[in-house]
Amino acid sequence: MPDLDLERIDSAFTGFAASAVTRVVAPGAAAVAATYRHRRRTRAAAAGVVALVLAASTAGYAAWHGHRTTATPTPVDTPMPSPSGPDFEQPPDLPTAACTVSTLPLPPGVDGPTDLDQVVADPTGRYVVASFSKSGAGATIVMWDHGTPSILAVPGADADIVGVSSGGTVVGGGESSTLPGWQFRDGRLTPLATVGDEVASPLAVNGAGDIVGYLHGGYTVSTPVRWPAGQPDVVVPFDGMPNGQAEGVDADGTAVGTGGLDSYVWYANGTDVKLSVPAGYLGGATRIARPWAVGGIGPRTHDSASPAFWNLSTGSITVLPYRFVAFTAVTPDGTAAGVYTWLGGQRAVLYRDGVLSQLPTTPVVADSSVFDAASAMTPDGHTIIGQSNFSVAVWHC
Repeated sequence: MPDLDLERIDSAFTGFAASAVTRVVAPGAAAVAATYRHRRRTRAAAAGVVALVLAASTAGYAAWHGHRTTATPTPVDTPMPSPSGPDFEQPPDLPTAACTVSTLPLPPGVDGPTDLDQVVADPTGRYVVASFSKSGAGATIVMWDHGTPSILAVPGADADIVGVSSGGTVVGGGESSTLPGWQFRDGRLTPLATVGDEVASPLAVNGAGDIVGYLHGGYTVSTPVRWPAGQPDVVVPFDGMPNGQAEGVDADGTAVGTGGLDSYVWYANGTDVKLSVPAGYLGGATRIARPWAVGGIGPRTHDSASPAFWNLSTGSITVLPYRFVAFTAVTPDGTAAGVYTWLGGQRAVLYRDGVLSQLPTTPVVADSSVFDAASAMTPDGHTIIGQSNFSVAVWHC
């Protein structure tokens, strides 16, 4: 990976009710005022991926009980290449990855090009879940099991789904949805536990079913939390820092996110680490597959960020020489997938062995520009799930 060169990076920037909960643990989590950021949606990325990752760094995050340490970046010896790629008004000029793309079949009555909203998948790639929404008509949630689709009868759900476990538990809802956070399994919708009248808002789920997110207690108050696997009626706040959101979760329950202007890793054993960001910069990690956490970093004086990798073993930071890229998945070997957005379009991208490439696309829908997004990836980095021109897509690499 390229090394960190802040001077060169800087030159890149130009301008159902909660009362249904039966049990709550660890009550009294501290939360104070700070800026609340709405959950990211795949479609929202097309409108502004420029500020996507950097926005996460100002969202706020609270620390787990335990000993806090600060990871120190490893000194760099080689300057990072000058920022490359197009400006925001042009599509990317990237090599195309040696991958194949296919689309998943839709059940009768579901219109992908018109209605596709979000796509998620479990770490094995067995379960793929997508939401399809019509204005004023709620959402249809479709699950593919080994490629075979079925409609899930999720009562009252909107299009806001956040993930699916390797056991087939679907997670969605939250503060920006019509329903507070929920999980759906074996035909049963279960609300996620909360504290008082705060709104449960999940943001990620791992293969085992551990859910992380936040409790929204008002316009400017949120507390990062974890719902342990198989226990939707138990909520565990990450205490210790004002106002936060847990954004990503590793296979063992280790969480990553931001608090105030800082970024943290909360290990499953109760310890936490504050990730270093050089003076004058903002940064936030939003996805994790140890030893890697991915997110973005940018100067405090600008409103955009370049994608960044934190090596949790060494404390080093790697910043890629691209703007307008946001990674939505990462593997333990540092392969990452995500989106590259420009004015009027979006491509799914793959980062592997130091090379950023675009994933092959499907035919563009009439009267539309290309709209692709990678949203999930298997741990070996060879299967990527997302959407391509409003079809649910699977890339094999």
